[in-house]
Amino acid sequence: EEELRVLRARKHEVDSVPARGCLAGDEDAAHLTAEHLHDEKVAIAALRDELVAHAARLSEALRAGLAAGERSECLAAKVVSARSEVAALAARRDELEAERTGRVKKCLTQLNAEMAQALAMLEEAPPPECVLCFTPTNLFDGVTVSVKLAGAAQWVAPASLSGGQRAFFGTVLSLGVTCIFPTPFYLVD
Repeated sequence: EEELRVLRARKHEVDSVPARGCLAGDEDAAHLTAEHLHDEKVAIAALRDELVAHAARLSEALRAGLAAGERSECLAAKVVSARSEVAALAARRDELEAERTGRVKKCLTQLNAEMAQALAMLEEAPPPECVLCFTPTNLFDGVTVSVKLAGAAQWVAPASLSGGQRAFFGTVLSLGVTCIFPTPFYLVD
């Protein structure tokens, strides 16, 4: 706007100069004034062209800024939406993990009860014990088996048992599983 105001002021000066030179009646002054007028008109035209080009660049920059602002608002809305979806998915994951842990716990409780009954049927008093357990915080670690032999004070891993003891507890585990998850046929090797 400032450049446009200066341009208008210069144009007004140039327009008023030839009239003063002609009134004085001086031909040389009129000729100099005409040259001066022509030079000023060329300069004004150049300034006008430069201002038009500058206005076009400003207009394009303004449009680009507005478009970037709209894209930014759109992206911000997408980020908020994605965050809410992530929170919903995390809540659903927690629900599924709790459900899975509950199912595993229920299954292992039933399996431990069935194994205790099978041990009581197969062995005389006091029967040995076999327990399956897992870590609820990390179910991917798997299920661990602990065995307590008749008369023993501590629980041991099946790997420390003799071959016959491992076969015995393997049979008990198989009987417990078949009681909980019956199948149409059994293959015992």
